[in-house]
Amino acid sequence: MFSNLKRLTELSLSNNQITRIRQPGTFSGLPNLETLNLSNNKITNITPGTLKNLPKLTVLWLEGNQITDIQSGTFSNLPKLKTLHLQKNQITRIRQPGTFSGLPNLETLNLRNNKITNITPGTLKNLPKLTVLWLEGNQITHIQPDTFSNLPKLTELDLQKNQITDIQPGTLSNLPKLAGLYLRSNNITDIQIGTFSNLPKLTSITLGFNQITDIKPGTFSNLPKLTQLFLHSNQITGIQSGTFSNLPNLQKLKLTSNQISVLSQSAYDTLASISTVAIGCRR
Repeated sequence: MFSNLKRLTELSLSNNQITRIRQPGTFSGLPNLETLNLSNNKITNITPGTLKNLPKLTVLWLEGNQITDIQSGTFSNLPKLKTLHLQKNQITRIRQPGTFSGLPNLETLNLRNNKITNITPGTLKNLPKLTVLWLEGNQITHIQPDTFSNLPKLTELDLQKNQITDIQPGTLSNLPKLAGLYLRSNNITDIQIGTFSNLPKLTSITLGFNQITDIKPGTFSNLPKLTQLFLHSNQITGIQSGTFSNLPNLQKLKLTSNQISVLSQSAYDTLASISTVAIGCRR
């Protein structure tokens, strides 16, 4: 179909009524294609091999379709792909290890606003350059250890608006470049000590709009780069001594809309050294 368009660099088929791409190699013959936009169609499945022979493809849009599952090998042999948009589909789970293998240059993976409940460990392996992973607006309840292991370049992890109840210590380890961690609007009730260990580059944690009742001293220790910590709109009743110690670069702390009634003197002294502190009260 596109075999005579050797010089084409961008192809947009968005906002149509495409339901499936049946023939493997449909886009073969486009050796210079860099951007392929298939967003806002009615695609339910992409057969492995459909996207083969696209050696220069860097951006792939599949947003706003009806994809429910991604087969292993669907995105293999796209050596230049940097950005993959899969948001606003019907994906329920990513179960096959190596689902995104064959993407050595992928930097941004957008899976927002799907129906993902579980991510099998190994699914995200072999993504050595992934820097941004967006999983906001899914139905994830639990994250297994090693789900995010072997992502040495990851700087941003967005898990907002899921149904996560807890995060086990070690789940977020082996992310040496992680700077932004977003866990707003989940069902987290407790944070265990060690949950945020081995995150030397972490600068921002968002935990607002959860169900956290208590913060143990040492929960946020050994985060030398942390500048922002948001804990607003939880059920926290008090701040114990040492809760926010060992955070030498913390500049902004938000604790508004909790149920805080107890604030120890030492905790107050620690808070006094932070440039912006918002405590407030529940209205």
